[in-house]
Amino acid sequence: MNTDLPLVDPQKDKLGRNELAKEIARGLVYSFKDSTESTVLGINGTWGIGKSTLLNFIIDNIEKLSGEENQEIVVLRFNPWMFSGQKELQMYFLKELILKLNGKSEKLKAVSEKVAKFLDRLSWVKYLHSGVQEGMNAVSKLLKDGFQEKNLIELKKDIDDILIEKNIKLYITIDDIDRLTPREITDIFQLVKLNGNFSNTIFILSYDLEVVESALQKEFNDFGKKYMEKIVQIDYTLPPISKTDLSRLFIDSLNVLFKDPETIDIITGLSGKIRNEQFVQMFNNLRDVYRFCNSIKLRLPLIIHDLNVLDFLRVEFLRLFQHQLYRKIIENKEELTYRHRKNKSSIINNSNEVTTESYIEKFGLESDIESILKSLFIVERGLGYTEDSTNLLIRGKRVADRNYFDRYFGLKLSNTDIKEVVYRDFIFKNSVEENIKILEEIRTKDQLPKFLDWLMVKSTVADDDRLGLINLSVLCFCNKLPYEEPIFFGTSTEYSIVLDFFSNIFKERFYHDSKETFIFELIRENRKSSSLILGNSILNSYEEKKKGKFRSYYRWFYLLGYDHNNEVFIEELKKELKDLCRPVFKSLIESYTDQTFDEIKFILLFTSDIDIDFYTNNLSEILSDDSLFIRIIWIAFSRVAQNSFGELIYKFGGNSLIRGMEKEKVKERLDTFDLSKYSEGEKLILDFFIRSYKNENIEDISSESFENIKHSL
Repeated sequence: MNTDLPLVDPQKDKLGRNELAKEIARGLVYSFKDSTESTVLGINGTWGIGKSTLLNFIIDNIEKLSGEENQEIVVLRFNPWMFSGQKELQMYFLKELILKLNGKSEKLKAVSEKVAKFLDRLSWVKYLHSGVQEGMNAVSKLLKDGFQEKNLIELKKDIDDILIEKNIKLYITIDDIDRLTPREITDIFQLVKLNGNFSNTIFILSYDLEVVESALQKEFNDFGKKYMEKIVQIDYTLPPISKTDLSRLFIDSLNVLFKDPETIDIITGLSGKIRNEQFVQMFNNLRDVYRFCNSIKLRLPLIIHDLNVLDFLRVEFLRLFQHQLYRKIIENKEELTYRHRKNKSSIINNSNEVTTESYIEKFGLESDIESILKSLFIVERGLGYTEDSTNLLIRGKRVADRNYFDRYFGLKLSNTDIKEVVYRDFIFKNSVEENIKILEEIRTKDQLPKFLDWLMVKSTVADDDRLGLINLSVLCFCNKLPYEEPIFFGTSTEYSIVLDFFSNIFKERFYHDSKETFIFELIRENRKSSSLILGNSILNSYEEKKKGKFRSYYRWFYLLGYDHNNEVFIEELKKELKDLCRPVFKSLIESYTDQTFDEIKFILLFTSDIDIDFYTNNLSEILSDDSLFIRIIWIAFSRVAQNSFGELIYKFGGNSLIRGMEKEKVKERLDTFDLSKYSEGEKLILDFFIRSYKNENIEDISSESFENIKHSL
C-alpha cells in the first residue's frame, strides 16, 4: 500500500529530486557558512508535486555536508498542525527547540538554557509537559534572578551570541504550510519573523505560493504578497512533474503493486496498453498516482478474472476523479450498453436508436473525459455492429455488454452470475468428469442456456484438443439429462439446447478433415444412448440433404459441410452405431426406470431401423418385463395436438405401437394382468388401451393428465 508519505531515502528518488536537493544543500552549507543572519528559504509547488520529499532530501544532504565540514548543526522538523493561536504556536515551537537542544551536547547546553529563559519570560512554561517543566525548574534555579531582569530583546541577543560564538547552525523545516487556515498561515510567518529568527538559523518552508499569498491577503489586504516577499529571501519553485514522468511512475508502481503471481502476469502483459490509456495522461501529480494505485490494489485482485482489466481501470479512474460522471453512467445504463436486436444483425441502443457516440457527446464533457467514456462504450466504428460484436463484448468481458455492466459498478457477481474462472477452467483446465460436475451445478441454478451461450463465445480461443474435450464433456453430460423431444418445431428442451451447443461448436470450430475422425472418437468414448442420438441426427441430416431438402434448422445439416458426400463415412458410422445400439437396447430392462419415455421410444425405434434382425430377436426379452411393457404401450399415446382452446392434448393411435407389437397380442397379454398389482397411473394406461381396442370413444388426454401419469410411473 502506498501511504502517500514523502520519500526519505534518496536512493528511491525517481524524479531527479535529489540532484536539486544537493544543489540547495550545498548553497546553504557553503554559501551561508560565514553568514550569521537568520535566513528563510521557501520551496514552492502545488500539492502532490513532491515538496515534502525534496525537503527530506535537502536535510539529508545538509547533514552529510555539515559532517564533512565538522560543522555543528541542529535540525528541527517543526509541525504546527496540532496547535492553533499565535501564543500557543510560539510556546510549542520554543518547547520543541529546547527538546532538540537538550542532551545534544554540552556545547548546546547554554543555548538550551537561554531559549528556556526566553520561553520563561514569555510566561508559557506552564504549558510544558512534566519532563520539560523539571528542566525549566532546574534552569530557573541555576539562573536565579540574574536573567530575570533582562527583557526579551536582551535574552534573544544572548541566544544569538551563543549560537554565533559556538558556530551552531539551526535548520528548521516547516512543511505543508498551505494546508493551514489563513489565520494559522499568518501565525507561522509571524513566528518565523519575530520569535524564531535567531542568528545562524535557517528556515526551510514548504508551501503552495498561491494558497499562502491568498491567505496573507485576507490578513493584510494588498500587502499580503509584499509581506511574503519580505520574509522569504530565497525561493525555489518546483516545476510540475511531466506527464511522461507521471506515466512512467504509474507503470512502475503498477508493476510492483501486487503479490499474486497470476495478477502480476496479467498486469505485466498489459503494461504497454495501460501506458497508452487516456486516463494515465490525466494524472496531475504523484498524489493522484498513489490514490489510484491504492484503490486498485484492494479491488482489482478480487475481480481480475471476471472483468476486462483495461475497462476496470478506466471505470475506476472515473469513480475516483470524476465521481459525478460515474454516477451518471450508472443512471444511463440502458442507453450506454448494447443489446442484440431481434430480427436484425445489429446492436443498438434501446432509446430511439440514438447512436452511443452522439448520446455521449450530449453529456458536454471535456474532450479527455469524453474520450475515456467512448473507449468504454464504443467498441467498433464504421458500418455498424454485427451479431459478432455481441460475442466480442462477452468474450472481452466488456462493460458495454449489459450482462457485465453491473459487475463493474457493483464490483461483485450477482447470485445469478457465473464466475469467469468457471469458464476458464472448463475450457482450458478441467477433465471431462470435472466439467460434467460444473454443468450439473449450473443446471441446478437454472443457468444452463446462458452458460452454454457464453461458453460458445469464450471457447473460440481453445485449440482442437480442448474443443474435443469440451464436446466430449457436453455429450457425456447428456447422459445426465432427461431426453425429451420438443413438442412443436421451434421449442427447446434441455437436451436439445445441449446438443445445439455441441453441433454449433462442432461445425464452427473443427476443420472438415478432422470432423469424421472425431465423431468416431466421441461415439467410442461415450457408449451411451446420447451417442446414438448424435449419430442418428447426422444420418437424418445426410438423408435429408440427399433428398434435396436444404433446411438450416436441421441441427446437424451443416456439421460435415453442405458439400460433404463421403458415403464411406456414412456407412462406417452406421456400422459404429449398429454396434453401439445393441448394448444400449439390452440395457433397457435394467435402466428403463431411469429413462424418459422419449428415450425409450428412441432406442426402440432406432434399433429397429438400423439393426432389424437384432431387434426382432431380442424384442421379446424387452417386452417380458410387465412394467416396461406398460411404458411401451404408453408411448403409443404420443400423438400430440391442440384442441380448440389451444391446449395440448394427447391421442392414442392404435397403429402407433412399436414394430413387433400387435394390437391383438397386446390385448391377450393384458387380459392376464392382475390389476391390483399396478399403480393408478399404470391402471389408467391399461384402461385407455382397452377402451381404444374396443373402439370406444375416449376423452383426449390433457397435457396435465399426461404429465401426471408420466410422473406416477
